[in-house]
This record gives sequence, structure tokens and C-alpha cells, in this order.
Amino acid sequence: MTSNARPTTRSPVLPALMTAMAAMVFMGGCAPVSIESRDRQALRAVRRIVVLPLTDAPHAEADGTGLSARGEIIEALFHLGGYDLINISPSEIEAAAEQAGYDVRDCYDPHVAAAVGRQLQADAVVCGELTHWKTRQEQQSSSVSVVSGRGTTTFHCVGVSVRIVRTSNAEIIYSGIGSGRAEKGYPLALKTAVKQGMADLRQFSRTRS
Repeated sequence: MTSNARPTTRSPVLPALMTAMAAMVFMGGCAPVSIESRDRQALRAVRRIVVLPLTDAPHAEADGTGLSARGEIIEALFHLGGYDLINISPSEIEAAAEQAGYDVRDCYDPHVAAAVGRQLQADAVVCGELTHWKTRQEQQSSSVSVVSGRGTTTFHCVGVSVRIVRTSNAEIIYSGIGSGRAEKGYPLALKTAVKQGMADLRQFSRTRS
């Protein structure tokens, strides 16, 4: 029997893209960073949307962080409303990527993401990557009565880049970068980063007609 499946290909874009994104975030350390662009007319036309797994941060200990970010983005879109979120598992997305002839790890590439979205009959897809996922030690000054000193506080820092890609032509119609830090763990830092990265989309949704 002859198979119609195309050989899976890998995109060469990731190393340069991740380096550039990490540089933009690291210049400010864990400080808030927010860069957005959008096409309002294209966003208004989006109804069916699917969130793809984001690319993990470039550290061995960050395996699986892209799926965590996907969950936060799905929750954010659900609360925004106005979109028909396609409920699909990561394994089903992986299968759709294979059917399109790509590796699911390359969904950060807008052309790959759009091809996967077309397989899933989506108007647009959300893709992106975690730019960093690390801890940072900071010296803190303290003073209690006549006793003063300096202690060390550990912050969990997360950076995320989010894009919405129109599936018909692989055009990026929204992009945002966010970062967050928290003493109480990565989940809170991730929530802050995603909130920043989608801030302009949230503002757009308030005026969407």
C-alpha cells in the first residue's frame, strides 16, 4: 500500500529566533517587557482558534514548560470570550502536524503553525515559545529594631512570546512578549508572563464588535 504522508521536516529557524527573543527579555532581566502588534480586521474575522504547544524554554530542566504555557493561554482566551476554542489534546495536535508533514516541535514557525491549523480547520492558531524559565537570586536588605542585615531571595522568572497566526496565509496578526517573576514558584510567574504577553489582545477584545 502506498502512503500519502509526506516526510516530516524540521524548520531551521528556531536557534536564531530563540536567541533573539531571549536577548530582548534578558536585557531587562525579569523586568516587565511587552511588545505587541496586531491586525484588528484580521483578528475580528477569527472565530475558530486552536492553541498549539509552545516551544519549551532552552534549558534541560524546562522540559514540558511549553505545555504549561499552553494551558495558561487557553484559560486566558476562555475568559476573554468571543472565540470558538478548539478543544484538542497535545497528542491530536502532534498527529495533525504529522499529517501536514511537519514536526510538532516546530510549531513556533508561523508557516508550520498555519499548516497544522488548517488540518484542524481553525481560522487562526496561537503559537510561540518560552524564552526563559529560571531562578534568580537577589540580595534583600532588612532591618528589625537595631539589627540589620542582608538576605537572599529566590525569584522564579519566566519569559514568553505569544503569536496568533492566520491559517489561510501564515500571517502573524498578533504578537506579544511578557515576563513574570514570583517568589512562590513558576506557576505564578508564568501566569504573569502570559497576562503581559496577551495584554493588547485583552484590550482589543473589550472593543471587538
